[in-house]
This record gives sequence, C-alpha cells and structure tokens, in this order.
Amino acid sequence: MSASIDTPTRRATLSSLAADSSVLPYSVLRENLKFATEDELESFLIAAVYDGYIKGEIDPQNQQFYVHDFAVGKVDPAQLPEVANTLAQWIERAEQLITKMEANIDDSDRKLFERMNCERAVEEAIITNRDAARTAEVSDPPKVSASVDGPKEPKRLRSRGVLD
Repeated sequence: MSASIDTPTRRATLSSLAADSSVLPYSVLRENLKFATEDELESFLIAAVYDGYIKGEIDPQNQQFYVHDFAVGKVDPAQLPEVANTLAQWIERAEQLITKMEANIDDSDRKLFERMNCERAVEEAIITNRDAARTAEVSDPPKVSASVDGPKEPKRLRSRGVLD
C-alpha cells in the first residue's frame, strides 16, 4: 500500500467522495486516495467495507465503486463554518416547517370549533322545536267525543304541524 497518505485520512477522503456521488470511478478514487495500483485501491475498499466504514460494491470490470452507505469521518476544522452554516439552514427550515404545521393545526382547530358551534346551534334548534311542539300538544289537547262504542279521539291534522 502506498505510504503517501494514512488510512484515517483516506477514509475521510472516501467519505467526502461518497457524499458527493454514489458511483465512484477507480480513476477518481486512485487520484484522491493516492493509490499507485488498482490492487491497493481494491484492498483498501475491501478493508473499509469489512470494517463497516462504508457499504458498497466493487466493480472491477467497470472500474467503479458503488456506494450504498458510509460513515462520516472527522470534520476538517476549516470546514466547520460550512458545517455550521448547513446546520443553521436545516434548523431554519425545520422551524419554518414547525411554524407552518402549527398554523395548520390552529386553522384545523378553528374550523372544528366552528363546526361544533354549528352542531350545537342545530341541536338547540331541534330541542326548541321539539319543546314548542310538546307545548302545543299540552295547550291544545285533543277533544274526546263519546259514543256508544266509548270515547274516541279525533285524528290530528298534519297541517297544524302535529304528528298523528
């Protein structure tokens, strides 16, 4: 294996490359990881996969490495402002999403409250009409007539709003 760059640095470089693309040509890997031969590169990739540092497929025929998943290595201190900026943007987007979700919940609650008030008004109207109908029955009782067959109650008229 080439001694021009140590394994942790190579792994960090591999993470950076994997973050940019899921298909890494051998030529790009050899150039960035500073390997002299394909055998050295493949041995490094096999070790990285075996160690659980990266998940992927080595394709020697097409001279490519297909990245499925990878572990993030150490962040270069020079990249910290960029990382902090990315995280700040993520936080801002998350806060905007939360604000929008809360507005949707408030709107939904308002509509539910309006529907409940409407239902309550309908129920009250039903009760009022039912009570009015009962009061009409009590204040205007049906007249009973007597005959040889016994008392008879006349049928109520539907036009008066009272049921049979």
